Amino acid sequence: MAIINAMVRALASAGIPPNVLTLIGVIINWEIEDLVKIMIPIEAVFPFGANAQDWHIYLGARRDYGQPVEVDVLGIVTGTGYLMMRGNGIAAFDTGHGSLPAITGFGVGLGIAASFTWGSKPAGLYLTRGGGMDAVVGFDPFILAGTIWVAGELRLWIVSIGADAALEAKVAEVDKPGGGTELSLYV
Repeated sequence: MAIINAMVRALASAGIPPNVLTLIGVIINWEIEDLVKIMIPIEAVFPFGANAQDWHIYLGARRDYGQPVEVDVLGIVTGTGYLMMRGNGIAAFDTGHGSLPAITGFGVGLGIAASFTWGSKPAGLYLTRGGGMDAVVGFDPFILAGTIWVAGELRLWIVSIGADAALEAKVAEVDKPGGGTELSLYV
């Protein structure tokens, strides 16, 4: 018989005086034993006063900002993801398969990854496949950048065969010689 466990932890703080931060944090953990586990961290921060542009809302986060949404199905398929919105930029980030540029001003970050493992990693006999994507968009100046990757490995005790591939692209607003701006594509 399956046992269903669910837990929600929440933290909320609100201030009335100026320059006080409003913080909302929620972590949702849901599990059906031996079948599926889901963990969803949610965070929202809204400062007031001089730092009002430093707001953010995260549904999961990149590794450099926090914890992603995590899903585990049967201990075989795992996935992670995030959706981040920030009022005052997003830092540059090395995804492990490419890099994302820094964003200034309002920015949105999005990422998703999944992997499948068949066999036993502790025994050294397994096949694993995975893929994912990370992207950012900013508007001051306009920039849209992302990476898409796939990877796989077959391990037979002491012998391993693996392959991976990644595609990185960026569309950015750049200054033209003599004035004005244009969009440029980099792959």
